[in-house]
Amino acid sequence: MTLAELRHALELLPDGASVTLPRADLLEALGTNGTTPPAPDPEPGGEWLTARDVADLLRTSVRWVYDHAVQLGGKRLSRRCLRFPRAAVRRYMERRR
Repeated sequence: MTLAELRHALELLPDGASVTLPRADLLEALGTNGTTPPAPDPEPGGEWLTARDVADLLRTSVRWVYDHAVQLGGKRLSRRCLRFPRAAVRRYMERRR
C-alpha cells in the first residue's frame, strides 16, 4: 500500500471513524521500514542536531532540551525523536548571553 492509497482510503471514511492498521503496513506506506524517520531537510546553510548534541552544546541534560524544545526551534519527527536546526540553537545561545 502506498501513501497515496492510504490517504485515499482515509478520505473515504466518515468523520470520527477509527482505523486499525498493522504497524508494518503503515511503516511501508510511510517508507520508513521500521527505521528512525529521516531528519527533515536542513535549512539553507544549516545542519540538524539531536537532543543529545544540543544538551552537550548547552551543557545541560537531554530532559531539559526536550522540555525547552519549542524555544530551541525543535522539530518533532516522531513521538520520541526531535531534531534542532544548528542555527536556531546558536540564536538561543546568543540570546542567553
